[in-house]
Amino acid sequence: MNRIAIIGVAFVLMLDSVSTLAQERPRDIWTDEAIRELIREVRLLRTAVERQASAAARVQLLVSRMTLQDQRVSRARALVDQHAQRISALTSEIGQIRSFLSTDPDSDAPVDTTRRREAERERKLLREQLAQQEAELADLESKKEQAALDFETERTKYNELEGQMTQLNEDLSHNRL
Repeated sequence: MNRIAIIGVAFVLMLDSVSTLAQERPRDIWTDEAIRELIREVRLLRTAVERQASAAARVQLLVSRMTLQDQRVSRARALVDQHAQRISALTSEIGQIRSFLSTDPDSDAPVDTTRRREAERERKLLREQLAQQEAELADLESKKEQAALDFETERTKYNELEGQMTQLNEDLSHNRL
C-alpha cells in the first residue's frame, strides 16, 4: 500500500507542476509586446495578400487585353496581305490586257469584215475591262493603304500593352505594387 500511496502522491505532484507550468507559460509568451508584434505581422501579411490579389487581377486583365489585341493585329495584317495579293493578281491581269491591246491587229491580213468587226468588238470589251480593272486597282490600293495604317495602329496598341506588361513585371519583381 505504501507503494500505491507514494505513486499517487507523485502523480498528484506531477499534475500540479504541469498545470502550474501550463498556466505560467502562456503569460510569459503572450506579453503585450509579443501581441503587438503578432498583430503587426498579421497586418503585413494581409497587405501582402491584398497586393498579390490586386496584382493577379491586373496581370489577368492585361493578358486578356494583349490576347485580344494580338488577334486584332493578326486580322489587320491578314487584310493587308489579302489586298496585296489581289493587287498583284490584278496588276498581272492589267499587264496582260495592255500587252494584248498594244499589238496591232493583223493589218497585212486579207480584210475579212466579219473577223475585223469581231476583233474590234473584243478589243472594245477588253478596253472596258481594262478601265474597270484599273478603277478596281486604284480602289484596292487605297484600301491597302488604309489597312496598312490600321495595322500600324493596332500594332502600336499592342506594343503599348507590352510596355505595360513589362512595367507590371518590374513592379512585381520589386514589390512596388
